[in-house]
Amino acid sequence: MSPELACVPFDYRRAKKQRRDCAETEKDTEGKQHLHVSLALSRHQQNADDRAAQHADKDRQDRQSPAEISPDHKHHLHVAQTHRLDAAQFFPRPAHEPERAAANQRTDEYGGGTVNRMRFPLEVFAAVRAAFPAERPVGVRVSATDWVDAGWTPEETVLFARELKGLGCDFVDVTSGQVDPRQQIPFGPGYNVPLAEKVKKEAGIAVMAVGMITKPRQAEEIVASGQADLVAIARAMMDDPRWAWHAARELGAETAYAPNYVRCHPSGWKP
Repeated sequence: MSPELACVPFDYRRAKKQRRDCAETEKDTEGKQHLHVSLALSRHQQNADDRAAQHADKDRQDRQSPAEISPDHKHHLHVAQTHRLDAAQFFPRPAHEPERAAANQRTDEYGGGTVNRMRFPLEVFAAVRAAFPAERPVGVRVSATDWVDAGWTPEETVLFARELKGLGCDFVDVTSGQVDPRQQIPFGPGYNVPLAEKVKKEAGIAVMAVGMITKPRQAEEIVASGQADLVAIARAMMDDPRWAWHAARELGAETAYAPNYVRCHPSGWKP
């Protein structure tokens, strides 16, 4: 104990008064806190009611007007045009695809039967197509089946693809599942390729095949056999960022290297 602290006498009366004053302050503060909490809850409830009313008004407006592109999406399309990107792809998240009954519980003209459920994505695509240069292709990512009974089917996907083609869609990127936890997906090499081939043949539109396409010769065979017009590489490319270079060499072809990567070509360092 320091000498300074040892010399300070303890005043019991002062300590008792301080405790009493603190208790009264806490009581007063607690009352004010209850008041502040009550006011905050009241304001929160009012704000929630206001937001609910705004959402209800917006929902009514959405049902009364065709789909429009948000300012953010217009900006992205403008950037795509400015940078001369060769193509664009409309890529709805699987759980939010309104053409699928498992994700769409609406009861208005955008819900119910297949035709109604397709209405909104078709309107959105038409708006995207109108905003992107006509000479550049625009595609759509679709999920061909939910892999569950009474879910979205390949036949409905063909119908959807035909409607998209009529609106100027250039290709369809065919995946599957990802919306219903009951799904039973037969995972395996190229498991979505038969679905892509069905859409290509029956809808008469170019398709992109995806789903565990990992080997160069596997990808080459899918395109060469006419099952699909394009392939998308995901897992393999993430595992090997130089997949395209390696695939070209395996298939006996050459691909361009950026100037700062030319020295990476095996011809310059492998014996």
